[in-house]
Amino acid sequence: MVRGDALRILNTVAGIKTAEVSKIYRQKNEEYKKAMEHLSKGNIKEGFETLNAIDFIKSIDPLKPSEQLIDDYMGSIKRNKSALIVSPTHEQGNKINAALRQKLKEEDLIDSHDKKATKLSNLNLTEAQKKDIRNFQEGMVLQFNQNVPQIKRGSQWQIESIHQNQFTLKDNEGNKRNLPFSKIKKFDVFEKSEMGLSKGDKIAITRNGYDNDKRRLSNGQSLEVVSIDKDGIITVRNNQSRNIYNLPKNFGHISYAYCMTSHASQGKTVDEVFISQPSSTFNATNAKQFYVSASRAKDKAHIYTDDKEALLEYASQLGDRQSALELTQNKHQKIAIQKIREKNLEPSKQKQAVEIERPKHNKQKTERDYEPGW
Repeated sequence: MVRGDALRILNTVAGIKTAEVSKIYRQKNEEYKKAMEHLSKGNIKEGFETLNAIDFIKSIDPLKPSEQLIDDYMGSIKRNKSALIVSPTHEQGNKINAALRQKLKEEDLIDSHDKKATKLSNLNLTEAQKKDIRNFQEGMVLQFNQNVPQIKRGSQWQIESIHQNQFTLKDNEGNKRNLPFSKIKKFDVFEKSEMGLSKGDKIAITRNGYDNDKRRLSNGQSLEVVSIDKDGIITVRNNQSRNIYNLPKNFGHISYAYCMTSHASQGKTVDEVFISQPSSTFNATNAKQFYVSASRAKDKAHIYTDDKEALLEYASQLGDRQSALELTQNKHQKIAIQKIREKNLEPSKQKQAVEIERPKHNKQKTERDYEPGW
């Protein structure tokens, strides 16, 4: 079961009530607050129209989906505002990060020279996917969440080769181990790549861990790059606490902190939020995503799209994944609704329906397209 679904199912299926904060405190602008109240209650059209009326939703050139957003974001940080860019998809976020970092270099807000750093991207393989050997490739990194013989919890091992019943793994010191496929529950799977980092870059921690001095690093923590030494050690600073951390060369669990997904932005609060929502992101757009993205700011939300009407349509979709129990319930509900409709047919239509269906009952084999008992 995907994270978050269990609580939702307990609430919607089991009927367990939850305590909710019914008053919105984050937004200062009254019209902005009113729009968030509409969205939080599922009144998407009313919330969308309120945001549009106060010019929070902006039409953009589809050929340059990030240009205006980046210019507005730069203006915001130059006014010393805390700001965050949000997009529903990693793909769009990566495009924004690349374009924004180039702009920051031109403005001398980060160093113009990049140094390479290791980046590990969680493939989020399910247990079922891990059982299929075809989902593994040489070069992937396994990070262990439990101890196994000769492998410590938290350690990283790269897949060197794949055999019929086991992996051959190698760690950062060159040690090798054989791991049977039966241990698939003991690790998470990551794709290894490189990312460019410059002095002044804003990065985010993407998995709990520790720095070289055994100080804890928390998932979602935002940090600023201070330096990268010749051995690849990344020195970063928390600009709120002023704490300094030294990340190991192969730490890997980092990403740019300029643009994050709507899911990752949960819990963040800034002065202004900039939301990239072009048509290429609509497949990842729904009511919850739109509300989470738009509600991150205290002062103002900037929403950039090339199709306002379509954005409203997609943002009106609930977007919940459904459990097997929910799918079964929905199927029975649809059948019940159809039965009620048939009973309420006008007499002439009822007669016509019977006449149309009657020949089917004369067949030796009757095909049923309904659940037994109805």
